[in-house]
Amino acid sequence: MARSLYVTYTPDDLAEHASQSIQEARVQGWDVITGPRDFEFPGTDRLLAAEQADALLLLSACWYTNNNDDDEKPIHEREWDAAQKAGKPARALLVKRNPRPVWDLNQVEFSKWKELEAFHDKLVKAGQVQYFVAEPESVLEGTRKQLAALEADLKQRVTVFVVWDSTIPGLDSVAERSFTLCDGTEMFVKPMAQPLLRRSR
Repeated sequence: MARSLYVTYTPDDLAEHASQSIQEARVQGWDVITGPRDFEFPGTDRLLAAEQADALLLLSACWYTNNNDDDEKPIHEREWDAAQKAGKPARALLVKRNPRPVWDLNQVEFSKWKELEAFHDKLVKAGQVQYFVAEPESVLEGTRKQLAALEADLKQRVTVFVVWDSTIPGLDSVAERSFTLCDGTEMFVKPMAQPLLRRSR
């Protein structure tokens, strides 16, 4: 069964770069969902799709605003946050920082540069990132590395479903938990409340 990959980016500056990453993911057998292409308007549908996908890949360069969002954070950053909150593997591809490549000035959002830098810093702190330059093909090497990393992350994740008798006083709810085994396998405990039939004497 194909893994689902949610790809998000800023179409104002990265449409061609994203196409390269999307094509590579499909070649590798991923079922790709693209936020900017598959959803007409940003909003809860995109956030839900980002949460439900098996993994997320984000591309970011020199543009921060996405689809004229009125929210404080653009949709692609909220998608990243949603995937992280849901415990899904997420990786990023960023434009090279030092030195920055030559970039079309019409695709540089100078008015949001401080916010963009803060966002990139957040992505770097979240885990290993890969970098690209102005040529769209430059994302391919980083894309392959990030897809391999996402595959490895998914193989380490195991979901445990805990069923308990919800009729017992004090067991009406159990908090969701995640923990890591000694071999590095990350396990997620998903509570499932269910009244159990009691045997009659």
